[in-house]
Amino acid sequence: MKKILTCSLLALFVCILASCAKDEVFYKFADGEIAATFQSSSLKIGELTEADNGKVSVPMYRGNTRGAASVAVVITGGEGVFTPSATSFNFADGENVAYIDFTFDFSTLGGKPMSVTIEMENAEDCASMGVNKTSFTLARKLTWEKVGEGVYYTDFFGEGWYQDLYKAKEGDFYMLEGCWYKGTDFTFFCNGTTVDWYAAETGYSYGSYGPVHFSPTKAYVESDSDGIKLVIECDYVLPSIGNYVLYQGFEEFVFPEGFSF
Repeated sequence: MKKILTCSLLALFVCILASCAKDEVFYKFADGEIAATFQSSSLKIGELTEADNGKVSVPMYRGNTRGAASVAVVITGGEGVFTPSATSFNFADGENVAYIDFTFDFSTLGGKPMSVTIEMENAEDCASMGVNKTSFTLARKLTWEKVGEGVYYTDFFGEGWYQDLYKAKEGDFYMLEGCWYKGTDFTFFCNGTTVDWYAAETGYSYGSYGPVHFSPTKAYVESDSDGIKLVIECDYVLPSIGNYVLYQGFEEFVFPEGFSF
């Protein structure tokens, strides 16, 4: 089972409490207050393997451990792939952390990253300055091998360059390693007729608004004098401000010479 990586603020609480007099109240919870929180709005991205035993576990923390408590949540994304064990985080008396498990069938997983969002149903359950919504993105771990060097062109910058192409041993999944920027890998499915370009942060940060994403409107394969070409017509958007469209353009990748599906 894969555990989403987290860290707790308990150590900080312990240090603060230790600095107070024994008869001093550090924090008083109102009756019925849960004061729960997620560690962050975006949990660590993971790659799933058979060793995960078909289960991913997501935690929620609370500050008040007195009595049993339940925090209802709304779960979106991952339909048909990740099945939640419950629609609430249920704390036992004395427990400060609770989990919801998401099960999956590893044999049916593809290489496409899938995101799941979990949001508290009742905003009053959230701790002051806490996080009431989180998301995680998971995909099957793929084994990549280089199959050649092609040419990439981005209309966003008006530039092109030679680009290594990798193919997964597990199927018709491809990766353009370090495309646009080092550490930014573009992945897609393509069998020569069907194309599925996977959304990814490009690594280009638009000021204080954060990374730019591709939002493909159309993706297809064509052949011309340059060879076999992948064309992605897309919007360049800012997720941080509601997928605001910065620019509409296209990306192209010419497959290595002699390549065939």
